[in-house]
Amino acid sequence: MKEDVRDNLTNIVVIWLIALFTCSFGLAWLYNNASTLTVGAFSWGVFLIPCAGMLLAPFAISLLADRIGRQLYVVMVVVSVAFGLVTMVVTSGWLADPGIQALLLANTPGLEEIVPILQSPITMLRDIAAFIVCPTVGCILGAWVGSRLHPVKAQMSSKKQKKRRK
Repeated sequence: MKEDVRDNLTNIVVIWLIALFTCSFGLAWLYNNASTLTVGAFSWGVFLIPCAGMLLAPFAISLLADRIGRQLYVVMVVVSVAFGLVTMVVTSGWLADPGIQALLLANTPGLEEIVPILQSPITMLRDIAAFIVCPTVGCILGAWVGSRLHPVKAQMSSKKQKKRRK
C-alpha cells in the first residue's frame, strides 16, 4: 500500500462510513415516503442521493489529504463504483416491487411507466458513468480547495523523480 493511502486510511474509512450511512438513511427515507412521491421524484432521488455521497466523500478525503496520488484516487473511485452498483441493485429491486409501484403510480398524474434500473440499459450506463464522474469531480475539487487551505504534494512517478534528480 502506498504512503498516500496508508497515511489517509483512517480518514478514508471514517468518511466513507459516514457517507454510506448518510446515503443509506436518505434512501431509506425515500423508500418510506414512496406514498407521497411521484415516479419521477423517486427515480431522481435514487439516482441523486448516492451521487451526492460519491461526490462529497472523495471531496472530504482529498481535502484532508496532505499527499494525493493515483492510488488514492483509484481507491476512491473503486469504492464509489462498488457502492453505486449495490445501490443500483437495491433500488432496482424497489422499483420492481408491485407495492412500491402502486404507491408511486397513485401520486403520478398521467400514464407513466416504472422501469427498474437493471432493465434499462441507458439508465444503467448513465448511473455507471455518474459513479465514475462524481468521485473524480469530488477528488479534483477537494484537492483544489485543500491546496488552498494547506500545502498538498502531488506524488510523482519514480521515472520523473529520477529525471528530476539528474
